[in-house]
Amino acid sequence: FFAFLSLFAFSMTGIVLDEEGTLDKYIGDAIMAVFNAPVAIANHPRKACSSAVRMIAGLNKLNEGWRAKGIPSLDIGVGINTGEAVVGNMGAELRFDYTAIGDTVNLASRLESLNKFYGTHIIVSEFTYNYVKDDFLFREIDFVRVKGKLKPIVIYELAGKKDDQAAAAFVSDFSVALGVYKARRFEDARKAFEAILRGRPNDGPSKLYIQRCADYTASAPPEDWDGVYVAKTK
Repeated sequence: FFAFLSLFAFSMTGIVLDEEGTLDKYIGDAIMAVFNAPVAIANHPRKACSSAVRMIAGLNKLNEGWRAKGIPSLDIGVGINTGEAVVGNMGAELRFDYTAIGDTVNLASRLESLNKFYGTHIIVSEFTYNYVKDDFLFREIDFVRVKGKLKPIVIYELAGKKDDQAAAAFVSDFSVALGVYKARRFEDARKAFEAILRGRPNDGPSKLYIQRCADYTASAPPEDWDGVYVAKTK
C-alpha cells in the first residue's frame, strides 16, 4: 500500500511541475507546492487551481483501476490560498531548505484540512477565488474562522470547469439554498438542501447545512448572528 501512495505522490508532483509550480516538500502522505517562486509565473493562481483539478481527475482514474483489482481507493484534499509569504532558503549553515512560511501558507494548510469536515476535495480561499472566479466553477461553502485566526474568511469549493453544465446547475441550486440559510429561514433552507441531496446523496456540505438548520430551528441564533463558523481543529 505504501508503494501505491508513493506512486500517487510522484504522479501528483508531475502535475505540479507541469503547471510551473515548485515542489516544496513531501509531508507524510502530502505534498506542499509553491507557485510564482522562485521564478515569477503569470496567472499563478489559475495554474495552482488547474493543478488541483488535474490531481482529482488523475485520482479518479487511478481509483477506477484499483477498485477493479480489489484495491482500496484513495481520497485527497487540496487547499489553495494566494498572498504574500516569506520565500527562500531557511535554516542555518548545517541545514537549510528552500521553502515558504507565513500566514498565507498556514491558511492554505488549514483549508486542506477542512476538506475532511465539509466532505469536499478542493477548497480555495476568497483571496484565490477573486483571481480565478472567471476561470473555473466555484460554489461558496462557508464563512469560517479557521483555527489560529481571528478574522473569518469566505471559502469556496472548486467544483470543476466552467463548461460543466450539470455541475453549474448543482452550484446554482446550492447557492440559492445557502442564500435562504443566510436569511435565517432555516426550515426553508433545510428543505432546499434536502432537495439537493436527492440528486447528490453524498454531498457533504448539504448534509452539514441540514444539521445546522435543524440546530438553529431548535435554538435560534442571536440577533447579531453573522453566520461565521469557528473551526475547532486544524
